[in-house]
Amino acid sequence: MTSEPATTTADRLKNGLGVFLVVFVAALNFLGLRDAEVASVLRNSADKAALTGGLMLLAVGAAVTAVVVPDHTPMRPYYAPPIFAACIGLASVVICFINNPLTQPGAVTADCSTAVWASAGLFLGAATIGIVWRSRWLRQTDEQKRPHWDLVSVLVVCAVLLTSVATFSAGRLEAESQLTSSYPQVSATMKHNGTTEDLAVTVSGSKLANGDKIGVIVQGIPHDSATFNLMQMCPPPQRLDSCLEARVCNTIHASPCEVLASHEFEPSSTGEVTGTVELPVTNDRYQFIDVRAQICELDGPTAPPTPSPAPAHVAKKAHEPCYYQPGYKLASAFLRVPPSDPTASPR
Repeated sequence: MTSEPATTTADRLKNGLGVFLVVFVAALNFLGLRDAEVASVLRNSADKAALTGGLMLLAVGAAVTAVVVPDHTPMRPYYAPPIFAACIGLASVVICFINNPLTQPGAVTADCSTAVWASAGLFLGAATIGIVWRSRWLRQTDEQKRPHWDLVSVLVVCAVLLTSVATFSAGRLEAESQLTSSYPQVSATMKHNGTTEDLAVTVSGSKLANGDKIGVIVQGIPHDSATFNLMQMCPPPQRLDSCLEARVCNTIHASPCEVLASHEFEPSSTGEVTGTVELPVTNDRYQFIDVRAQICELDGPTAPPTPSPAPAHVAKKAHEPCYYQPGYKLASAFLRVPPSDPTASPR
């Protein structure tokens, strides 16, 4: 009987690498990078997704090379420290290129600088070790006594390091996608009911962080041409939608709007928001209805907003305020209120 060959260290490392690649795929599933999420990431952050894919491609290339290279292929050992340091140093590229959306701009620069300096120090230290190691290695006059490392083992370690960096990159990319792709959706309809219109506002949103919420404010523009004239306020060639969003109910001075309703909707445990606001609107009192839905973020990207005539919605959770930034993650609808008598001439 012939005995089976013993499993070599290289074989064990290759098997371990296969398990590690499976763990990487499982990590992507845990992070939520499935078909729909990948499409969103590719649409909004194609360059950052390319960085993550490039890192994984390098890891796969190192793994495939480890499989192709014959076992016990010798490699001079002093090359290993700089190679490992270079693989680890790619994490600084990820930190600088894929920002943490919760970090303020100044802190982002500081994080990047710290990561770059740490990577540079790591590589210089590894290079110094390699130089000292090379000098000691060359002092061995007997070639047989000079130690060599297994090239397959070095490639497998590089593949593991690159896969770890790629997983780190995917995690930051998913965090950025979750926290920057949350936008509110608003729709409004009116149903005639005698001398009033039944206004129904539906608000929805997704991917809201814990502590965030969606605020809704419904305002009416009275029949008063002295304070509001649509043609004078938004003369051609201005786009009517942009003009109404910027210059009607959120003007700093002399806003013609009256607040009819104001609500805040908090997300569910999955970050989803769905809410409805219903109220009657008097036909003879108002000519237009302005509806705005905006995300109030607990960790806003900027300082608190400047005061405005609209009601200030400041929600506190754990003694931290969330702010409605002007024009940030805002959805709006602008509706004309039909007159109670359709045959009457418009005012």
